[in-house]
Amino acid sequence: VLARENTRLLSLYADLDPRCRTLGYMVKLFAKICDIGDASRGSLSSYAYILMMIFYLQKVSPPVLPVLQEMHPPGTEKPENLVDGWNAWFYSDRRKVVSEWGGYNRNRMSLGELWIGFLNFYAGDWDDKRLVVSIRQSRPLTKFEKMWNSPCIAIEDPFELSHNLGAGISRKMNLYIKKAFINGRKLFGTPFKQNPPGYRTIQDYFFDPELLTDG
Repeated sequence: VLARENTRLLSLYADLDPRCRTLGYMVKLFAKICDIGDASRGSLSSYAYILMMIFYLQKVSPPVLPVLQEMHPPGTEKPENLVDGWNAWFYSDRRKVVSEWGGYNRNRMSLGELWIGFLNFYAGDWDDKRLVVSIRQSRPLTKFEKMWNSPCIAIEDPFELSHNLGAGISRKMNLYIKKAFINGRKLFGTPFKQNPPGYRTIQDYFFDPELLTDG
């Protein structure tokens, strides 16, 4: 089934760079603390946030991750692995990815730099009104191409291409999620010399829901 291929794809991305796994954990925690990670209650699923993180790591310069669904020889047709009617092919040999992808290990940014970059990307850099988060291709994908008309963030499933993981969110929730990213960028991006008073640990400060959300 398609879900199993999704798991294999995400697992390979996480295996390609240890920072990807850690950042995936951080974005899930961030979404949970901000109460923006439950699709059944009108926000986005944790799966959607992982796709957003992978997409950012493909777009950062130099990229941390390749586009595995494009790693077939140039000038050849994309191979097929049909599952539930969708092409679930991706370059799945980790050793070959590492040896053949020219960008492997070129990005030397710290985890902290990538985390703030991720928050900044979705707080303002990303044109969510016009473009789609899509980890299956490197060229920009527009909402117009997909005929997805919502002004809210659009996230394409990498295999089930008709599935927009952002389809269930309202404009109000879209704004609330964006505000959490803006607040997060400010909170994590502001240096301080001593621990803020009233917090047991530094993590308690950085993941304080009152600082990250507007209630």
